[in-house]
Amino acid sequence: MFFSLVLDVDIKSNFHLFIQLFQQIGVYGIIILLLGKHTWVRHCFYDRTDIKCQARLLVFFLLIITVGEFLATAYHGTRLYSTSAVVIAAGYLLGSMFWGLVLGAIAGLYHFILGDWAGAAQFTASAIIGFLAGYFGRNAFRFNLKLIPIVFFLAFLKVLIFYVMLSDYPVALFLLIKSGVATFASDFFGGLLLLFMLNFMNSEQEKEHSFATSNALQIASKTIVFFKGGFTADGARQVCSIIHRSIPVDVVAITDHEQVLSAYGAIDDEVHGDGARLFDRDARKAIRTGEIVYSKRERRRKGNRLPYHGLYVPLKASDEVTGLLVLRNWGSRSFSPYVMELISGLQQLIGVQIEFAKLQKHKELSIQAELLALQRQINPHFFFNSLNTIMSLIRIDPPKARRLLLKMSEIFRVTFKSTAETVPLSTELEIVQGYLELEKARFGDNISVQLDISPPAMKYHLPQLIVQPLVENSFAHGFKGRTGKWLIDIKAHYEEGRFSLKICDNGHGVAREQLRNIMQMGVGKGSGVGLSNVYERLRNLYGSRLAFAVDSDTGKGFTITIVITDAQEKESRNQAGAFGDH
Repeated sequence: MFFSLVLDVDIKSNFHLFIQLFQQIGVYGIIILLLGKHTWVRHCFYDRTDIKCQARLLVFFLLIITVGEFLATAYHGTRLYSTSAVVIAAGYLLGSMFWGLVLGAIAGLYHFILGDWAGAAQFTASAIIGFLAGYFGRNAFRFNLKLIPIVFFLAFLKVLIFYVMLSDYPVALFLLIKSGVATFASDFFGGLLLLFMLNFMNSEQEKEHSFATSNALQIASKTIVFFKGGFTADGARQVCSIIHRSIPVDVVAITDHEQVLSAYGAIDDEVHGDGARLFDRDARKAIRTGEIVYSKRERRRKGNRLPYHGLYVPLKASDEVTGLLVLRNWGSRSFSPYVMELISGLQQLIGVQIEFAKLQKHKELSIQAELLALQRQINPHFFFNSLNTIMSLIRIDPPKARRLLLKMSEIFRVTFKSTAETVPLSTELEIVQGYLELEKARFGDNISVQLDISPPAMKYHLPQLIVQPLVENSFAHGFKGRTGKWLIDIKAHYEEGRFSLKICDNGHGVAREQLRNIMQMGVGKGSGVGLSNVYERLRNLYGSRLAFAVDSDTGKGFTITIVITDAQEKESRNQAGAFGDH
């Protein structure tokens, strides 16, 4: 019987009715394009899996369906709707059988409550196609050719449900002949059209999100250098300038917990003193809650009361709010969806930068503490050795002992007074010269020192007390018990971003099998403080830019080679400047 109805279809009537129904689809499409760009719902197209987004989309599509109730076409004593196209498209977008069923049931409930003779069929068909649309869209939302048979099936299923439930009504069979094809066609083509429009909005949202993310990354790459020193006013000033040039807003400011650190843009008298006008109650609310705060207020500016839109974005490190990024637009201009997307990404990136800056600061403090501990370790070592030398001369040559004591006090005045992390090599050599005078007082003229230092190397900065312990190493281990002339050769050069220091002696030397562990604290003869201490301090300060090598053999003297490559030359010289144990 169903096929006989198909043969009796009134083509002309269905065609004119299809045009009317499809006009309703056009109204739905306009509503989607206009209201779908509102921030309340637009991002939900992109993140449709979130429960809040699903609820918002449900309300959005119910609004469209409600509008459809007023657009119904009167036809032979009943009213024809095209809302099934909305149910199909919305159910597929929601990608949830539950939400699809809820949407379809609510869409059909209106007809059921009115007591329309076709109300039960309308309710059943709407609920079923909503449920199935959610089932088909549960994995992905993309407009492709696979959608055509799906939408065709859902539109045809609606007609089939109507036929099954209303086959006993002659008027229903009459309406199927007059309007069945039109209803099917409007649901099919309308569903495809609305799905295409929703997919377009989703794609636009993805593109905007990607563009905003890309710009946020570019801004973050420019601002990261200004967060290395921590959350400071100078760094904030540079960051505000960069963000203001990159984002279409009137004012950009950065605050800490209590005040504006810096602001940039159309600020006029907004920032003066403690910046209280920008650090207002909305700013305090954002810091207290850790959530982005949006406000629309008025403020007197240039003698007039002007409205402004404010955005207060918490900047977090370790889930703790450290400050705010404040944006402001004067007048009625709000923040575009693009700016909202960009700020959301920038908030996370700046938070990471602040976290990195804190970790970097902690690392630097840890390194400085370790360097200070090593420095304090070497100073007493040098002091007591020098003091022993002077004490040995007090009885046999008091004037010389007094002269050497003055020399030692001068050396230690320099070493203890200096608070700099590094000192020029020339200062180091002055300490070495003073130390050699102390040693010559003990061993006479048996010591010969040769210096080959280039002028640029004299200005090169090293950690304090680096060269002296290496020279002292020769006296403590290399020359002990050795007859004949004691020779020490010190060479230092700096060129093309590469500093090299070599210290050689003609002492006893060290067996090659002992070289590998010789820089470990306490290994070898004596306490092992000098060599291992120097190596640790240089390694902590220069890291991979340091190459430290020792070379020796029994009876062939001892050679220490230090190479430090400048940061900008590190990569180009990584292979050529490498040293290893011999």
